[in-house]
Amino acid sequence: MKFNIQAKLFLGFIILLIAVMVLQSTATSITVRENVYKIIPPGTTTISYYEGETAEESKLTIRSTSGPPAEVNPEQVLSELNTSFFGIIFGTLIVSILLSFILSRMFVKPIRSIAGVTRAIAAGDYSKRVNLKTRDEIQELANSVNNMAENLEKTEMLRRELVSNVSHELATPLTNIQGYVEALRDGVVAGEDREKETLGIIAEEAARLEHIIDDLRELSRIESSAFTLSRESIHLDEAIERVVVSVQPQVDEKRISLRTGIPPDLPEVNADRDRITQILVNLLGNAVRFTPKGGWIEVNAVHEHNYVKVSVRDNGCGIPAQDLPHIFERFYRVDRSRSRGTGGTGIGLAIVRQLVHAHGGTIAVASEEGVGTTFSFTLPL
Repeated sequence: MKFNIQAKLFLGFIILLIAVMVLQSTATSITVRENVYKIIPPGTTTISYYEGETAEESKLTIRSTSGPPAEVNPEQVLSELNTSFFGIIFGTLIVSILLSFILSRMFVKPIRSIAGVTRAIAAGDYSKRVNLKTRDEIQELANSVNNMAENLEKTEMLRRELVSNVSHELATPLTNIQGYVEALRDGVVAGEDREKETLGIIAEEAARLEHIIDDLRELSRIESSAFTLSRESIHLDEAIERVVVSVQPQVDEKRISLRTGIPPDLPEVNADRDRITQILVNLLGNAVRFTPKGGWIEVNAVHEHNYVKVSVRDNGCGIPAQDLPHIFERFYRVDRSRSRGTGGTGIGLAIVRQLVHAHGGTIAVASEEGVGTTFSFTLPL
């Protein structure tokens, strides 16, 4: 059964009140019984009271069948009772303070635990977690703190990987450019033809740098809150046909069979025409790049429920299972040693995912090594 904080505080107060009442009533009952037995012992037959001129002279005479008559001073008895009652009140107060301290620690301890973890997170230690099993609002707060810590830890890991990857991607062409420039300056490259060739390589490396920077800018712009889509009603068959025509020279060069399967009654989608073209160019370009000569590629579109699903399928080299969960990450490449000529910048699929999500759709990949790969994404109607 789940109790919230308010219920626990209420139950704690009730338990404390009952405990104090039981303690006080028990102590009072014992004290009164003992003092009454002092005044009126068992077997008492008659009681007579003599009221003197002063309280000290007043006497209470008790005749008992079990002993001789006894005289008791009422004021002395009342004084003893008052002393006993003050002792009961003091003892009850001490017990109440102890119970209140115990109950307060029960509620303060988990809050202190959460505060300690949040201080560690604020200091940059995202590995700390709150370990509680209270099943109340404090547990919900602890779960939120743990989720925040996990997200921050993942974000920090991605940030470090991004810095490392960007540094690596930029360092390679810069190193090449620096080497060729030094070769030209030192006269290592001799002859007009060699110089032109070297300058051409430098221009290619500079273009690679520009391409990487452009991709980073594009991804950053898409991920920013200021990014907006220019939506309009578009026919996907027309967009797919334009992209197919644009990649036809590469397809013909590798003698790839490129087929499309688009029903004539495919409904229009409300999307950004240029961004949809960008998605298709990237997916179809990857398919052409990794499909061997003589292979095949299929581009299909179907209407399912309230969205249109587009898939790009090939019989290329495929993607290992351990790489599939990371395929849409920035700079992630299946083959780390793959050259830039075949590997791209490693940002294209990250851009594709962000664009699909910006349209309110989803993207998925299915692949098997040596069999082929299928990228599919949905666009809401």
